Amino acid sequence: MQSDHISRVEERVYRHWYEDGLGELTGGGLFLLFAFYFGGHAWIEKGNLMGRLFLNGGLIVLLIGGVLATRWLLAIMKAHFTYPRTGYVELNSPERISLNRAVTAVVGVVATVFVFLLGQMLGSFSWAPAVVGLLFGIVYLLIAVKSGGVKRFYFLSAFSALLGFGLWFSLLIVTFNLALFYSVLGLVSIISGGVTLARFLKENPMPTELEDEP
Repeated sequence: MQSDHISRVEERVYRHWYEDGLGELTGGGLFLLFAFYFGGHAWIEKGNLMGRLFLNGGLIVLLIGGVLATRWLLAIMKAHFTYPRTGYVELNSPERISLNRAVTAVVGVVATVFVFLLGQMLGSFSWAPAVVGLLFGIVYLLIAVKSGGVKRFYFLSAFSALLGFGLWFSLLIVTFNLALFYSVLGLVSIISGGVTLARFLKENPMPTELEDEP
């Protein structure tokens, strides 16, 4: 009985965290950064050694800097838009919450790097968008389940998987496919977050303080 009560509390907290759409907005922005990264790989010629070395080194900077910047921006936006309207509910310590979200972002990006390394071993990368799309689809599905069935995350899960498998059958080079995958998924995530935020702000106006009567 107590465990069921704790599960319901956790579900409400997760739903509360995602009800403003800010996670999708900041996550979509991070996806767009990786779209530019893989787009750079697609446009730089193979013979341009310096350009490719710069991009390969930039992946580490983008991975660490992008995750840290996303966490920082999300905290600022939560403090500005969400907490003044609904209050702050804490499931775990702030350090634990930040760690969990950072790990989620890192896993997604590291999975992409793993795809490249595996592709070099197998001699083909054509399946990379399908694998990345499936992995992000699983992440969105887990978020949907943890948040008590928020429908838009089921949509994002299915969209990510279908987008990845659709690009698998295209004739584009793999780096351009990944750039296209991250750009489309990023834009869809931003639109989803923007619509959700607009509805959240409309349904949760900023509380007004009652002025003392003379």
